[in-house]
Amino acid sequence: MKLPKVIPEVYKIGNYKLNTPSDLAKPLKEATKFYMQEAQTPEQIKAVKRLFYYPTVACNIINGGVKTNVVPDYAEADFDIRLTPGVSVSEVRKEIDRLVKEAGVPGVEIDKTRLVKPANKKMDTAGFYESPDTPFMRQLTSTIRKVTGKRPGIKILTGGTDGVSTSKIAGIPSLGYGTSLTGKAHQPDEYITIENLVLGIKVYAGFPLTYRG
Repeated sequence: MKLPKVIPEVYKIGNYKLNTPSDLAKPLKEATKFYMQEAQTPEQIKAVKRLFYYPTVACNIINGGVKTNVVPDYAEADFDIRLTPGVSVSEVRKEIDRLVKEAGVPGVEIDKTRLVKPANKKMDTAGFYESPDTPFMRQLTSTIRKVTGKRPGIKILTGGTDGVSTSKIAGIPSLGYGTSLTGKAHQPDEYITIENLVLGIKVYAGFPLTYRG
């Protein structure tokens, strides 16, 4: 079997140090501190420390074969590889290419037909982010401070949002803000308190009045 020999090699991309944007240095530290609140075991603590500085890798799909008593003539594996916003996607792809070639297993290669060539340098970066120094960020931060009396924490989401389309493609500044409870997102008993709901309403109602573009 060829594919099982290469899968562990692709997992090595998880040790590739990412070249993160310099203006995200402070937000990444704050985000790491935030997620560290939920880390309980030594393994979880280690994972959080690496979260934004190395790719996360998971092989979630393996396809191949037609019958249990027939050796497959073809097999493929799909990986979920997540990168920190602003990181060059092409640089990571080159490293994955190198790892697969270095594995030295004949007939195993990356499916190039599924790669989309970026139209420009901006489109080559993973996800999207708003620099902490932009007017949009400063104005939203000011609104939250006025409503809550506290400086809001800045963190990088570990999942995706529609901001990739609104910010990266349409050019509309995009930030995520919410008053959800830590550790409750996507849980079976996910909920929000009335106090937090009202707080969020105040911020969303107030921001259009303070936004100056």
